[in-house]
Amino acid sequence: MNKDLGWWKDRFLSYLQIERNYSPRTICNYSIDIQQFIDFLSESQLSIDGLMPSSVVVKAYLSLLRRRGMSSRTIARRLAALRGFYNFLILKGQVKDNPFAMHPNPKERQKLPQFLTEEQIDRLLSIGYSNDFYGMRDKAIIETIYSTGARVSELVGISMDDLKLDEGLVRLFGKGRKERLAILGRYAQLAIKQYLRFRDDLADSNERALFVNRFGKRLSVRSVENIVRMRLIQSGLYKPGLSVHSLRHSFATHLLNRGADLRTVQEMLGHKNISTTQVYTHLTVDRLREVYDNAHPHAH
Repeated sequence: MNKDLGWWKDRFLSYLQIERNYSPRTICNYSIDIQQFIDFLSESQLSIDGLMPSSVVVKAYLSLLRRRGMSSRTIARRLAALRGFYNFLILKGQVKDNPFAMHPNPKERQKLPQFLTEEQIDRLLSIGYSNDFYGMRDKAIIETIYSTGARVSELVGISMDDLKLDEGLVRLFGKGRKERLAILGRYAQLAIKQYLRFRDDLADSNERALFVNRFGKRLSVRSVENIVRMRLIQSGLYKPGLSVHSLRHSFATHLLNRGADLRTVQEMLGHKNISTTQVYTHLTVDRLREVYDNAHPHAH
């Protein structure tokens, strides 16, 4: 049995190399993943029908991987290799069905992006921005993201026509060019007004971008990422995992901590589904205690 699987494994790897032009690294990983399944069958002395393991055998193998403490990503890679292998066996007429097709990848625990506390945001915005184009632009960028919860791609997409400073609003274009109006708080409005004095002298009339580089052209996503990282370092707040997205995450976290409801935050973030917004509901224990103490009749 195992010799047959081993022989077909070699044929599969040759197929990946010659006909599919897979990278040597991917082929090596597939070889290891398939061989470990073959070794599992031998060590467990589980019988299979020709080359076809039963659903019970597949479940036993996946259960073993979980007991060994493998990450969801590693198990998903093993499944991908074995699905590919059995699709190849179907192609060659050796089996009729793929025994791994009915087993979805395990859900990977969603990692929460790091966020800044309200005190850290205040620190980031009070590090002494120079009264020139760079200082005023960088402060306006950070204030705008924190005020609106904009994605960095939405921020760089803002044009002068999208800005309604007198109304405290800015138009953002999210995923799929979905449009929404975001609120600019007083601090963001002031920062943008101060920045515009320098921006208007630098950019020519044909450039409609709100945030520009030193050549007067629209900033790129990478440029904004570098700007925020530099300011985080300058404020002494930077650590691995903090990024420009952490400002968006801080925006949502602080709103929820101060009593905003999830549906409102969902709309402000431009999320299509509320399940996406629920990643931001890691309220602090202190906040939960405060709500409980104020709301529950037997709290005291």
